[in-house]
Amino acid sequence: MFRLEDCISFVTNRSAKEMSDELERRLAPYHVTRAQWTTLYYIRINSQISQKKLASLLSIKESSVVRQLDKMEKAGWIKRVTCSTDRRTKCLSLTDTGLQIELEMEEVVSDFKNAVVEDIPEEDLTVFKNVLQKMLDNVID
Repeated sequence: MFRLEDCISFVTNRSAKEMSDELERRLAPYHVTRAQWTTLYYIRINSQISQKKLASLLSIKESSVVRQLDKMEKAGWIKRVTCSTDRRTKCLSLTDTGLQIELEMEEVVSDFKNAVVEDIPEEDLTVFKNVLQKMLDNVID
């Protein structure tokens, strides 16, 4: 008989939701959401990133990214500039405020990551990531 609790998709989805919710709780005192921090992170590590590329990295629709970016630009965290490689495209960069927020939240996120993997051997984490990637490949292919 099929048991949902034995379905790896259910288990990983539930785990991901619980971890996302916990990270939201840890970021809340700083008035930053997980989505905002992730956006700031990807903008910081990718020079000349377009809204389209950012949406792809975040696995969300471009229209959703635009709404989020509008709010972040209004708050003074990011700015849109003309890309040097394609003048028709707007690229994203962090303001000094956005960079400061991202770096401060990176410490919170790093502490969270360390708490999540506490007492799990590195080799187990490597196997887990490899198996999860293979499962993802099976779904996408």
